Amino acid sequence: MRVVLVIVAASACEPNSHDTAGRPASSSVVIETSARKPPSAPPGAGSQNLSAPIPTVQASGAPSPTALLAGTWRGSFESKKAKVTLDPGVSEPSFKKDKGTVATGPGKIEIVVAPDGTVRGHTEGSLGRAIVSGSSDDPTLSASFLPADEDGPRMAGTIVLTHSSGRLTGTLSASSADATLARAATLDLARD
Repeated sequence: MRVVLVIVAASACEPNSHDTAGRPASSSVVIETSARKPPSAPPGAGSQNLSAPIPTVQASGAPSPTALLAGTWRGSFESKKAKVTLDPGVSEPSFKKDKGTVATGPGKIEIVVAPDGTVRGHTEGSLGRAIVSGSSDDPTLSASFLPADEDGPRMAGTIVLTHSSGRLTGTLSASSADATLARAATLDLARD
């Protein structure tokens, strides 16, 4: 889908400012963008549109910063009970009841960064199966993930990674739908 937004502003500060045809002077900005449908399932879990996007390049002909992260990245993680800090005077008994036995332990993550910076992927393991989607702009990648199954812990959350020395490293933060469970993990992904 292509979206075009045109903004036109007439000059209100210069009452005697006119173009060559005698109309009040104005300026315009054109913004054009495209939208893509996110994947409906993690890679390998069914049919998907795998058409490759057109690589982006800078005016110099060098790959764009987003293209530098293009490829498949994989890693594993160990999710742990996250510390939740509340404002003074605020109490939430469910946080004290969480013993850290549900949605903790090993997991795996795979993400694919397209040349245009689009991020898609999946997780599996202690947090349940989830679909990952987001964007990247070297050196940063940010994404969110949502449960892919009706069964299991059904955790959702965010991923923030930084590209350095040929690896993507950062954090994963997750919570249950009712926000009674909070989990965190350190991520270290290598490119295939």
